[in-house]
Amino acid sequence: MKYYTNVKHYRTASKINPYCEMNVNEIGFICGLIRDNKPRKIVEVGIASGGTSVEILKCINNLGLECRMYSIDLSLTMYKDKNKECGYLIKQYKNEFPCPYHKLLTGDILPARLEEIGDNIDFLILDTTHTLPGEILDFLAAFHHLSSNA
Repeated sequence: MKYYTNVKHYRTASKINPYCEMNVNEIGFICGLIRDNKPRKIVEVGIASGGTSVEILKCINNLGLECRMYSIDLSLTMYKDKNKECGYLIKQYKNEFPCPYHKLLTGDILPARLEEIGDNIDFLILDTTHTLPGEILDFLAAFHHLSSNA
């Protein structure tokens, strides 16, 4: 599997990446998976500033994909800076990388939002606090909502 190597992607990544907690190679890997699999529904759990969300929205936009994306975080504020809203970069860049259907869902855990999100999740990104059992429990909660090719 090749990394997403669109030059336009990396040019913008340099603007956002200082605020993104994934490095360019990690974002490239995720965008490569999105390019290769063309998901129709993406769920990202753990958004912090929203830098990864913006990179994914940019990828969706550049590829011209029609998909739904949900960015979910329990926190209402950025864990590194309580003066900023969780996902503030998503709001900042929403006009630059529009996605016809993106929902920012803060203040709740994934299991509480699964009914709203529904079934057929094609792409699930669990990027929360990296502690157990939280991410395993999120995966188990989402498992029955995943599409067969997730």
